Amino acid sequence: MSMPIITLGRQFGSGGRVIGHQLAEKWNIPCYDRELITLAAKKAEVHEELFTGKDEKAANSWLYTGVYEGGSKVQRGQSAEDILFDMQSQVILDLAQKGPCIIIDGCADVVLRSAGFQIVSLFVCVPFPDRVKRRIEIEGVAQKKYR
Repeated sequence: MSMPIITLGRQFGSGGRVIGHQLAEKWNIPCYDRELITLAAKKAEVHEELFTGKDEKAANSWLYTGVYEGGSKVQRGQSAEDILFDMQSQVILDLAQKGPCIIIDGCADVVLRSAGFQIVSLFVCVPFPDRVKRRIEIEGVAQKKYR
């Protein structure tokens, strides 16, 4: 059996991103993470800043900023969240065509399964107190800020 495409979801603060990169290094396959946004912006021909913070939350159909820039793949007035999802989906499919890899978040599991790809889908979850502790260590802030 050849190396599959692996999708990795994770809870905030779980260390899933680190795990994904370590697995990719161990297996000598590419790992795609935050660069999915950069690649999606490039594909849409929009500024990457348009997508800042849009990948972590659901779009609100009543409150969104319509986009009036971008290349031919962007419809006038389309929300930044919709553009990000559409372009990121296309990027994920393109990356999967190239061969085995690890894709962190980006709804990759849903996108790839619906396109008929065989994948291994992982989700990293950690108890809440451990996630808080990890974020405190990473950000170097006092614990009482999180209470």
